[in-house]
Amino acid sequence: MKRIELLIALILCINISACKIHNKMEEKFEWDATECAPEMYPMNIARGYLVFSDGNSTLIPSADMITNGWGKDGSTWAIGDELKPVPISLEITWLSFTENKFYGGRFTLPKDNITRLFEEGFIIPWNNKHETYNTIMVGMAPGGIVVIWLLGSSGHQVEVGRYQAKEINLAMKDYIDLKGYGHSPENDNQNTYVKRSLEDDTVVLENLRNKGLQLGLWDKYRERFNVRPIIVYDDSDVKKTDELYTSYFNGEQSVLFTEQLNKDDYVQKARPRTMGISWVSHWTNKETRYWAEIYFKEDEIFKAYQEVYGDDKTQPVELIVHVNMNNDSLRIYLKSKTKQVELLQSRDEIYLDPENKHNYPTVRYDQVTNDQ
Repeated sequence: MKRIELLIALILCINISACKIHNKMEEKFEWDATECAPEMYPMNIARGYLVFSDGNSTLIPSADMITNGWGKDGSTWAIGDELKPVPISLEITWLSFTENKFYGGRFTLPKDNITRLFEEGFIIPWNNKHETYNTIMVGMAPGGIVVIWLLGSSGHQVEVGRYQAKEINLAMKDYIDLKGYGHSPENDNQNTYVKRSLEDDTVVLENLRNKGLQLGLWDKYRERFNVRPIIVYDDSDVKKTDELYTSYFNGEQSVLFTEQLNKDDYVQKARPRTMGISWVSHWTNKETRYWAEIYFKEDEIFKAYQEVYGDDKTQPVELIVHVNMNNDSLRIYLKSKTKQVELLQSRDEIYLDPENKHNYPTVRYDQVTNDQ
């Protein structure tokens, strides 16, 4: 009798464990898919899907010419269920206009890591509300590079995977059918179609003539360094930095608030592209709030990182923002134990921000050397 009872208990435990695993696999979140490509290197998705473990999938939207910028969210289509499981793979085929090539592939996604990030989410300090990521973004760059990010509100964006697609032979008539375009002599000839698509985009063509395809650039953007931001104020009435927003060349974004900034931690991050800083001065018991926006010149900050880090990306380095006594100008340094470089070409703007309604800085084409 005892053996039967033990057997029943064992079966029940196995069933309960199986149910828990099944429920974990079926956990769903509210998210949508979007796409991106470098502004100067337009792409177009012929077909793209994020595939779930049950074989179903959700479509990746695509503008006719994807030029929204590296790491910047693009099209969204209101299709499918609001709650979706975490995808296990990506299937994608696209046309790279500046290369006049088709790329494609199927890639396994880090499901466990994506699930963890969805579950952990982040806390918004001003309302103490827990939020999580709401978008999965697929980026395509020259050379067949594919990068996946999770996007959330309030400046949270993190890379979760980098993949290498292969050049493929896709018949132009099949591409036209997939896109739902009409057949014509111009559309059915790949060279004619690509040339006609680019002929009016003088900025893209000029960039291509001057800089070429810049193969390998987007992997260089992904390089990470051991760094911590330090904000220094000459004004002794500034008690703290409220918020530090940073966007990075690899497409990630982060927001640090007072408590996080005071932890004094070094973290592995890509080179910064823009920064936004919020602080308050309490001079003569009057509260004055400021917001600074910083735009880094790509050539300069890449050179500075090379000078300071050399071949050792793991050494601790500080990115110092030094605000003057009047809270109306600043200087920026990259500093290690043995070397310091000032970033003289970075552009900064400081505003009064009495209602704390600042916006995170965005980058325009004329603000960087290589547009993303």
